[in-house]
Amino acid sequence: MMNKISKVSVFVLLLVSYQSMADNHVTSSKSPVSSIPDPLSQSSDLSPPYASDTKFNASSDLILAHNSTKSAHSSVKKETEDGLFILGRHEWILLASSTEYFAAYIDPVSTNSRIGVSDLVEFERDGKDWVKFKLLDKEYKFAILEKVKVPEKSDKPLPVVKLRTKLGDINEEIEYVLINGGNGIVLGENFLRDLAIQNRKYDYIQGRAKK
Repeated sequence: MMNKISKVSVFVLLLVSYQSMADNHVTSSKSPVSSIPDPLSQSSDLSPPYASDTKFNASSDLILAHNSTKSAHSSVKKETEDGLFILGRHEWILLASSTEYFAAYIDPVSTNSRIGVSDLVEFERDGKDWVKFKLLDKEYKFAILEKVKVPEKSDKPLPVVKLRTKLGDINEEIEYVLINGGNGIVLGENFLRDLAIQNRKYDYIQGRAKK
């Protein structure tokens, strides 16, 4: 009788041990869920995958165009048959009066376009609300169009300004939400609407706009 009990006990112990090993194997084989980094997050680096032979370190600065940066292959379509521009995951843009090319992250899911700036200060001019800020140490001043809530960025309404934006053959005034202390530029649905669609397989499809 004791021998039977011992055999059952050993079998149970072996079964529990095997199950534990199997569970550990399944747990270790699971890979973490990846997500697209937010270029305007103050707590994370802007380090998306680029279709380029140039590597960037943009943990603290906006990404600027480099002479050796390659755009998508020339065979990639730049427009649809309906006349919409086709944009990659990232595109070079000229912003406001700046002569520097900035790498903008294209995000069709985002309702608003956003830009990370520094030293943002709101003030009043002729009875209207204005804002001044720095972008790569150059100061800009613009009238505030409105203020919007971006819960994941701030607990206070953020200023919206309209900036001239050039991307390839596109030349439009676009509304941007200003994120003080943020990094990067995001072109959202308000930029793409009735103007462009995205091909996420490539970067820099449109090439650089003329200065």
